[in-house]
Amino acid sequence: MRSATVTRCGLRLRDIALVLYALGCSRPAALSPDDTAAVAAAVRLQFDSLVGAIRRVDVDRMLAAYADDSALTRALDGRLLRGRAAVEQDFRDGFRAVRQVDSLVVAKGDLRVLSPTAAVLTVPLREVFTVTAGVRTTLHGTWTSVWSRGPKGWRIVQDAAVHVPESNR
Repeated sequence: MRSATVTRCGLRLRDIALVLYALGCSRPAALSPDDTAAVAAAVRLQFDSLVGAIRRVDVDRMLAAYADDSALTRALDGRLLRGRAAVEQDFRDGFRAVRQVDSLVVAKGDLRVLSPTAAVLTVPLREVFTVTAGVRTTLHGTWTSVWSRGPKGWRIVQDAAVHVPESNR
């Protein structure tokens, strides 16, 4: 009878191989079309709420769409913001100068459901806003957001947006 090779922590190599094989074979089952549609609808509903908050310049409602933890990351026009505090400060500082959002058009874009608790949404947008000094700016861009479902529902855990000015008047 062959003796089993035992590792330093007392596990047999065969046992480790079986565990690794089981982990590799235990991928989550694919979502049904109904489950995928339900996740997509829930994420779009939250995103639409966020877009509505932007149109109203309601910073608190905007921030409600974002995760509360320090792992939150936001890449915005060449800047990298890490943590909820930095993202919140950037929203408050940036929107403090905005008098009104004159127009915000967000196309449907592409939404990919990754799991029952994760999705990625990428949308093109065109925005016209007027700052408190009366200058009106038109820009277009692309916005990608990573959504995670946790205890507080669907929240953005990471996003990136690039805006290109079309005009300033």
